[in-house]
Amino acid sequence: MAETLARLGTLTSEIGDYLTAQTYLQQGLDMLREVENPAVMAALLNNLGYVAFLLGKYNESEHYYRESLALSEEIGDRRGVAGLGLVAWGRGGARLSEAQQLMEESLSISREIGQQLWVTICLEFMGHISISRGRYEAAQSYLQEALNLANQLGNKNDVSYLLVGLGEAALGLGNLQAARNYLLEALEIEALETTRVMVALIAMMGWGMLLKQEAELLAAGVAAGQQALGKQEQQQQAVEILSLVLNHPATPHIYKEQAARLLAQLEADLPPEVVAAARERGQARTCDALLEEILAANAG
Repeated sequence: MAETLARLGTLTSEIGDYLTAQTYLQQGLDMLREVENPAVMAALLNNLGYVAFLLGKYNESEHYYRESLALSEEIGDRRGVAGLGLVAWGRGGARLSEAQQLMEESLSISREIGQQLWVTICLEFMGHISISRGRYEAAQSYLQEALNLANQLGNKNDVSYLLVGLGEAALGLGNLQAARNYLLEALEIEALETTRVMVALIAMMGWGMLLKQEAELLAAGVAAGQQALGKQEQQQQAVEILSLVLNHPATPHIYKEQAARLLAQLEADLPPEVVAAARERGQARTCDALLEEILAANAG
């Protein structure tokens, strides 16, 4: 029964229902505590830590990750420091260097024991943490290595998130065409997924970032790609997309914060009535409908 609850927790977190996932995982953990299965308990605690991270409950997340790590260390496994790296990433600011160090520690351990899936995960998050630190070339290196490894392992679940990261890194380096290509590929992959909404939302946030930068280039009189609209149209589309991302329950908290910052920047450059109308349109949309619209507008 505990394993069933753990699987239900994993499945519900994948479809973006994090609160229900927490309930299932906690019920499973309570059952496991009675039979004292440390290895399975450590994995379940790790999952609870991740769900709490997605919800932005960083103190709670740290508590679960530390408890998981303590159990794992009893059998000589410290890979779980990666979870504490996620918490440090979520807290941001001066904690970002700590996040990088913890991920590097987990990566080193994973390489040493030949745990390739963990290597991929560590590289993936090191790339996203590097983006948060403004180190876009380092991010590209980590994410490309992770993408190559994910393809070798046939790990399709991570590919679209890695492509989003590569798109964001390209945006940071001012390569908008590369960013457009990466993000479109990620969106196309997510369009084939019928249940997993989290990465689709993150990819759409990346698309909103692209539209914002293209609008800035248009304002400066620089061509911004074949699909570029007028400056204000680009900005309004970005506001619509980011409003959906910000208000969707499946968007991880760390990306809600990023969407809110981007919206504030866009709204400073638009009339209030235009902003209000764009926000209303965005919040009325569904993730699937907006995803299909983006892909249809950029087909071919």
